[in-house]
Amino acid sequence: MASVHGMNDVTHLGFFDIPMLTSIPNLVYLAPTNNEELLAMTKYAVHQQDHPVAIRVPVGEFVSSGVVDTTDYSILHKSQVTRSGEGIAKEFHDRYDATELLKENGVSLEQIVADAKQILSV
Repeated sequence: MASVHGMNDVTHLGFFDIPMLTSIPNLVYLAPTNNEELLAMTKYAVHQQDHPVAIRVPVGEFVSSGVVDTTDYSILHKSQVTRSGEGIAKEFHDRYDATELLKENGVSLEQIVADAKQILSV
């Protein structure tokens, strides 16, 4: 899958996987943000029989949240809001960490941090 290679190559760019895979009817495309989600998504993909499942493998080091993922991946089209406020961020860990750092230093920042986990076709 292209996302494994990232953006370090002229022939394997890591952003064409989303439009390609979301054009497949009934495919559930999962995007983990940490190691625990990857393990839970893999378990879901192997044991369910309702949909074909693809998992977007992230580039680089995979972080651990230290918390077991108990998400029910059979419930589609639902994101987990981890912080609410105004604004949208598209890179989960960077935005979440930045918000925490600013908060620790007394800077008030309102934004929504959502862990979408699923990339689905319409």
